[in-house]
Amino acid sequence: MKKLINIVQSFLYYRLYIKLYIEKYLYKIQPYRIRKYIKKIQQKKIINVVFLPMNVAMWKYQHLYDLLKEDNRFHLYIFLSPAKPYTFEQRCKDLQEMRTYFYNRDMSFIDYELEKGESIVNIRSIVDPDILFYTQPGVDALESTHCFLNYKDKLLCYSPYGIGAWEMALSYNEIFHNLAWKLYQPLQEFKNKAEILADNKGCNIVISGYTNADDYIKPLKNNVWKIEDDSYKKIIWAPHFTISKGIGLGHVSNFLVLAEFMKKIAIEYSAKIEIAFKPHPRLYTELCKHPEWGKEKAKEYYNFWRNFPTTQLEEGEFIELFKQSDALIHDSCSFTIEYLFVNKPVLYDNPDYSIIKNQGGLCINEALAAHYKVSSSGDIRKFIDDVVLGGNDPMKAQRVDFFKKYLLPPNGKTVAQNIYDDMLNSLNMDGRA
Repeated sequence: MKKLINIVQSFLYYRLYIKLYIEKYLYKIQPYRIRKYIKKIQQKKIINVVFLPMNVAMWKYQHLYDLLKEDNRFHLYIFLSPAKPYTFEQRCKDLQEMRTYFYNRDMSFIDYELEKGESIVNIRSIVDPDILFYTQPGVDALESTHCFLNYKDKLLCYSPYGIGAWEMALSYNEIFHNLAWKLYQPLQEFKNKAEILADNKGCNIVISGYTNADDYIKPLKNNVWKIEDDSYKKIIWAPHFTISKGIGLGHVSNFLVLAEFMKKIAIEYSAKIEIAFKPHPRLYTELCKHPEWGKEKAKEYYNFWRNFPTTQLEEGEFIELFKQSDALIHDSCSFTIEYLFVNKPVLYDNPDYSIIKNQGGLCINEALAAHYKVSSSGDIRKFIDDVVLGGNDPMKAQRVDFFKKYLLPPNGKTVAQNIYDDMLNSLNMDGRA
């Protein structure tokens, strides 16, 4: 029986491998399929656009959604689709946060009660989609029902939830990258790399700017920090989820080393600073699986940041948090560039930043060069004392230069407008209906 099971498992594995191999090379006929489908769309009065948010922190399509909603030729659908690799507990939490977010904005969405064991909603049972916007391009990012492989006969779109151009082929040459109709990327470097690393040579890439840029230029909203006293400096600590080797980009997170130290810092400086703990959405899941942590320890740790008088736990939206902050301490890949939108002091808290330096492209390395660095945890204390509290910030001019060089959206438009205009142009649709 065991031998039979092994044979069946091997068969299923190789069948999946062969299927993925075939899917990968469908890109050669994909331009023809896309042109054919666009002709079909042009005959329709209403174009159905589907968005697949995974959690609030990764939802980057709000401004594009608002533009499309004003155009009566588009009918919009939001299908809540929490990340497949996350724990059951975190997926339920992400679902609830998305419900609250979209409900508060009077945006209709298609929900399902994962908490009660309901299966995720099949998109085609609700609508025949024409265009689908994804949050992540991975085959295993979402439940199979929502996987892009089920919709390769449609127009697939993607704009990254983080900003950073990497040297690795997986950033440019996954199945999705080659089958997508449009990859709306923030930097010209993406297209340059894709022309070398992608099978389709990046022919579907449009440089639109980074989606979050539209929010950074808006006026400040109501205070999002627990302490409203302006004499307190507001520092964000944002650790990445890659606490173990073999996940993500590699072992880039210094969280396990700094976890207790940062708690001590929060307590020691409680009369001068407030710290917002802003972990990567996946960190909790990885801590629950870690042999030296587990669910109870992870929950206790998160509760400290949630409940201590001068700290707060931030797991959702972060743009206003960034804009109203005084500094960032992090080892988060995407925040290496993103925080430079606000031109505040930023410290990379892992002494070993070789993975980001070696795998990152020119833009990431220039962003990293505008960071303060550490050789030990003592340098974090020095950063707080000298730069944040003392106001000595010699890296400021370098951050300003980086912003002007890389972060201004192209064409003198908002990023959402760039994407919207490209969609209309590519579908041969004129103006707003």
